[in-house]
Amino acid sequence: MARRLAFVLEIDPEVFAEHARDNGWDEAGADEEDEDRPRQRWDAPGGRVTFVDDTVVEVQYLDIEAEPSGPVEDAVKAEFTAYDKADCLGALDLAQPRETVVRALRLLACTAPGPVDNQVVEATTAALDDEREDVRVAALKVANYTRWTRLLPRVREVAESDGSDRVRRFAGNSRLLLEAVERA
Repeated sequence: MARRLAFVLEIDPEVFAEHARDNGWDEAGADEEDEDRPRQRWDAPGGRVTFVDDTVVEVQYLDIEAEPSGPVEDAVKAEFTAYDKADCLGALDLAQPRETVVRALRLLACTAPGPVDNQVVEATTAALDDEREDVRVAALKVANYTRWTRLLPRVREVAESDGSDRVRRFAGNSRLLLEAVERA
């Protein structure tokens, strides 16, 4: 599975393209078209780097499919603030203001996919219990992006009993997605 780094702040894709050229990466063109997640690829030492501008969660991230991935990650982190899953978990603090927590959960949604991670499950579950509606909605995005059925029981509870109609609707969609994954 590719390593993912999420950019903490939005960057201009052209600025990243210039960074890639400066590091000697060869442009490999656009990936399959997804209007919600435009992608640009580069061939880098040991593999491929894909820049994704995810408009659904409003996060830009990199899929790094290189062995070893360290040199590519180091080159990116030398110029940009980019977090991997561990960094995202470290930045997630539910005591922070709503905007900060929502952003941290969106970053986590992009970096967490892969094998089930108990720390991500615990952080997502805690965020689903937060009193702030936007935080609970952002936590549901983690469930959607990871597609981990371990989150399904809690997502079902939220879909059935959350005090917010908006959160219940989002949770209902998440429940349907996770139930489809469970059946597959």
